[in-house]
Amino acid sequence: MSEARRQYYYHSFLVEQPDLNWRNPDVRAAIADVMRFWLDRGVDRFRVDAGAVLIKDDLLRDNPPTPEAEGKPPP
Repeated sequence: MSEARRQYYYHSFLVEQPDLNWRNPDVRAAIADVMRFWLDRGVDRFRVDAGAVLIKDDLLRDNPPTPEAEGKPPP
């Protein structure tokens, strides 16, 4: 929970790393600006470690249960 805003936010990993709303055009534009900043300085690639968790279900529904995955970490 953010004490300053008195609201909860979703994070897949560390509390200090809130997930971005990639469906928000302002978020996409801000990330494009950051990438352009680094590309203009000669960076030739970006590393995306957790691409599978970038986009969430529109309605934030849970995935259906997978019995064979019980007790295993996510991919």
